[in-house]
Amino acid sequence: MKPQMKRRGRPVTRQEVKYVPKRRFIIEPLRTQQEINRLKDYLYKTNLRNFTILFIGINTNLRASDLLNLRYGPVCRAIEEDIAIPITERKTGKRRNLRLNRAAKTALQAYFASRRFQNADELIFTWADGLPISTAALSSGFKHWCKQADLVGNFASHTMRKTWAYHHHKNGASIPTLMAMMNHRSQRQTLDYLCISAQDEIDEYDRVNL
Repeated sequence: MKPQMKRRGRPVTRQEVKYVPKRRFIIEPLRTQQEINRLKDYLYKTNLRNFTILFIGINTNLRASDLLNLRYGPVCRAIEEDIAIPITERKTGKRRNLRLNRAAKTALQAYFASRRFQNADELIFTWADGLPISTAALSSGFKHWCKQADLVGNFASHTMRKTWAYHHHKNGASIPTLMAMMNHRSQRQTLDYLCISAQDEIDEYDRVNL
């Protein structure tokens, strides 16, 4: 490396050069109901599969890899019998039970009515030719959806899971509870995950009047 500058009459050596790492952009949640509704409206008009993916993504705390691995049989049974879906997280290998709320069930029932599944083990979300959707493709697609819906921020498929956590916290869920539900290793990890903004802090100061 060529000397870059002089310090007190001598060139800076290779060992003295300090490299500044590239900024790591944090994936953000959808913080307002208006943002969520705008994205819902866009997807409802363009693609029912993508609309359903969004509904399941923001109404559960599934990672993209687990969301794309959902199978028709267990999900259909969970809806019909009002039971949890046993899953094994691909990232952690941990077993957990997934509960579907009313919004997720309604979206799935409408989606199931629009297409035929051949067997219980069939993936719910696939390309039109039946091939699996990769997490990278979903993330790229999610960025495109947000752009088309005129949403401003650093969004990706992980936005859905973060949106679930962010709004549960805003509605009173404690950090320890969210930590357990998301299989995080520490409360610090959960706090970082929530992407609390300066405006969130201001709103919280204004919310409580004793």
